Amino acid sequence: MEVKQEVSKESSKEPLQIALVALSGRGKTMSFRNCDPDTFGFINAEGKPLPFPNKFKNYSKPRTWQDMIKVFLEFGRDPKIKAVGFDSLSAFLDSLFEYADANRTGYEIFNFYNAEVGKFLNLVKRYPKTLFVTAHYEATENPDGIMETHIKTKGEP
Repeated sequence: MEVKQEVSKESSKEPLQIALVALSGRGKTMSFRNCDPDTFGFINAEGKPLPFPNKFKNYSKPRTWQDMIKVFLEFGRDPKIKAVGFDSLSAFLDSLFEYADANRTGYEIFNFYNAEVGKFLNLVKRYPKTLFVTAHYEATENPDGIMETHIKTKGEP
């Protein structure tokens, strides 16, 4: 008996969303070195020098979480850009938390932070292009005593 797997034309056109998650210094950024410099958009949210010569025609080094979102949306609308690298979610979360901590007090810090993280993740889910997002991870022990790894965020997992 032969089993055929059918893929609808619509589902095969869905852009990919890929998370590259590792400790610092493990080559997440270096993995972008062979991307097409003409059609790949690179968002350097980390603000660090790239570990390879920067040949990207679509390159940005935003400084704030608001600017990161602005460039993210601009790259999503640009028809010349076919795929985007966002380096890194960790830098975005750090910038967002720094803003929330400076502009909110008490529970409002995390209320604001969580709401904005949710908005950003919704943008990621609906992003119109293939997207690579780098992030750092941390290991935590769950209530059953089992060690789990997850993308590092602020607050309790």
